[in-house]
Amino acid sequence: MKSYAKVTKKAVSAQQLLKELCSAIETQQKQATKRSENFLLEEEDDFLKSILAEDVTIRSGNWADFSGEMSGLVLDVERLVFKDLVNEIVHAETSRLQAKSGRRQTLFADQ
Repeated sequence: MKSYAKVTKKAVSAQQLLKELCSAIETQQKQATKRSENFLLEEEDDFLKSILAEDVTIRSGNWADFSGEMSGLVLDVERLVFKDLVNEIVHAETSRLQAKSGRRQTLFADQ
């Protein structure tokens, strides 16, 4: 009887040991995955920082040079204002002509 209890106890201990070992392995794998993900993120951050640093140091003069874009922007605004004015004049004239023709129709309808 005692030997059966010892064998059972050893089997339970072995199963418990196996569970603990598997749990420890899973924990280590998760930590390794997290470390590698953090490393990749840090690497990507470093890459982006180097691009920004290069942009600031080398091309920073172009950031404030809007002369090329400014003239194009002014032309776009002028075109939009001109289109709005033309549309306003056309709509006003169309409304005026429709009002005149409406009065003529009522004048001729009375006769």
